[in-house]
Amino acid sequence: KHTTENAAQREEREGPFGGSAPSLESESPQERIAARRLRIAARKEAEKRLELGIGAQPQVEKKEEELPAAFPETRKQWKQSQKKMLEEIDMYKETISSFQVESDARLLIRSSEILEAQRLREEKLEILAKSDLEDLKLMEEKCAEATAKNTPQELFEALEDLKQLGAEKIEVRKKVIEDLLGEIREADLSYETELKRDAEQIYLMVQKKQELKSSFKELQRKELDQIQSSLLDEEKAFLSSSYEKWEQKRKEIPYKQQEQFLEMMKQKEEHEDQLDELKVKKINEFTRMKSTLETQADLLQLKLEKAKAAKFLNDEKLDFSRQVVGFCEMEKSQIKSKQKRKLIKLYDTLKDLKAKCTQANKQSLEGKKALTDANKQASQKYRDMQKRSRDFAANAAKTHQEMRQMLEEEAMDLIQRALSLDQQIQAHIIDLDWVPPPMPFKARSPYQPQQTEAAESSTSKSARTAVDPESEQRVLQLLCEEASFLLDPDLLQLLSCMPKQEQTFIKLELICFALGIEKIEDLHGLVEFFVEYKQREKMGSSDIVRPDQVVKVLKAFTAQYSKRRQVSRSEDAVTRGRSADDSGDWESTASILPESKFRIWDILEDALKQYLSVLTVRFQTLAETRQLKQEITKLRALLQTY
Repeated sequence: KHTTENAAQREEREGPFGGSAPSLESESPQERIAARRLRIAARKEAEKRLELGIGAQPQVEKKEEELPAAFPETRKQWKQSQKKMLEEIDMYKETISSFQVESDARLLIRSSEILEAQRLREEKLEILAKSDLEDLKLMEEKCAEATAKNTPQELFEALEDLKQLGAEKIEVRKKVIEDLLGEIREADLSYETELKRDAEQIYLMVQKKQELKSSFKELQRKELDQIQSSLLDEEKAFLSSSYEKWEQKRKEIPYKQQEQFLEMMKQKEEHEDQLDELKVKKINEFTRMKSTLETQADLLQLKLEKAKAAKFLNDEKLDFSRQVVGFCEMEKSQIKSKQKRKLIKLYDTLKDLKAKCTQANKQSLEGKKALTDANKQASQKYRDMQKRSRDFAANAAKTHQEMRQMLEEEAMDLIQRALSLDQQIQAHIIDLDWVPPPMPFKARSPYQPQQTEAAESSTSKSARTAVDPESEQRVLQLLCEEASFLLDPDLLQLLSCMPKQEQTFIKLELICFALGIEKIEDLHGLVEFFVEYKQREKMGSSDIVRPDQVVKVLKAFTAQYSKRRQVSRSEDAVTRGRSADDSGDWESTASILPESKFRIWDILEDALKQYLSVLTVRFQTLAETRQLKQEITKLRALLQTY
């Protein structure tokens, strides 16, 4: 609105364009359209000058001088390609300017429609304000007439009339508000459709730009190919003519002909260099053109986004001003004070919410830091816990036993409480004899985990001999060399291309997978088994085990390792059986009371709820009677005052 008023004042003072030439960066869209039209006219004039040969003669002469004099056809081809390129560039600029002019015209139409709608809305609001003033005068007159009356019945009737008038005015106001909201919705829908139309226009413009780019590239390639072909033809003709002359003069002066041949070769090299330079120049010009076009497209996109943001802000400001004007004209002084109080409360709540938001952000940042620190600590602790897990196995079994005992005690307490409640309901409320139900669950002995094998494993671990890292490395190297029969020969061929360290590491992994070793502890156990085997056999050699005995040691280790796994599987089966028995006992404790008892409890609950609903109705009627008494006293006081 302010921008349109400023533009109108400027036109009144300085004419349509303020006494100066129109610019593309001005606020008014008419001035921008005029500037674009002037630019298009100037471009057409420049093209006419180029066709007549007035403006750009020296540049063409320079480009022609760069080409050699022996190639007239290439000069012609060069001029034709240059003209075609200029025509393509002008077409590209004209399409972009036409898109811009169309968008500005659409903006002008939209702004005029918005101004017309605003004018009509303001006229309606002025008419409503006048009618409200007349109704207020009527209400004041009726209030004066009501105060003049003496009987309470007449006063009550006058008050009822005033209430009806107020209700009618409120309904009128609601209709006005609904009409304004409908207009706002229609404006939002039209704005969304315009945004979609602009997006489609931008998409079409981008497609057109891409098509022009592709056509420009194809034209450049064709022109370059034509120039190259003409150059090659002329070069061949030139070579053939020079070769004939050389053949004629060779018989007479061989030395001179040789020099001429050398000069011809030099000329050929120079021509090739010139061709390369021309290619490089064309490529550089194309890249420059591409970069400029891309920058122009980015600038246009930024301007479009700024225009959208400005339009959105203006719409928001207009909506807010309309709402403020409507509320100020509709409501009275008392409603204004109430709104002020509500606004103060809302500002306070907003401040509290902002403070809470900042606190929550701080807490979230602190929580993130704490979580990262905790993650690092947990990763470090996990490595320590893997070592200590076997030491804490016995403690875990004990805690499980204690927890089970505690849960059994709690379950017994809950069962006793449920039975006592059932006894009280049957004895005191229903007046029936109570019979204790049968106890279905079994008295079990406390849980005793078997710790013999765990103790044996811990003793076997303590009894293991410490192995040096050098001897461990030698054992692993021996395994990689002698146990390669477990691997696929094709895989070994693939591994032979890799470095030695990676090769040994991958071989070790595959051998462990073939033997069924999944943990690092089992790998350490394999190394210790090799060392113990040497001690048992009492070998005197420097090697830990002889290479011919590696297969025997591996067979013994796999037999022992399979026995351990069978023992662990049997232990898992025993623990699963125990857990199944426990689950059956817990399910039997849950069904200690029959379903008939629960039905009786539900019926009693429904009856008590009905009684409570009757009591609540009575309480509400009592509160309503108190309120009516207070209103009667207030009316009596008003009658006494009037």
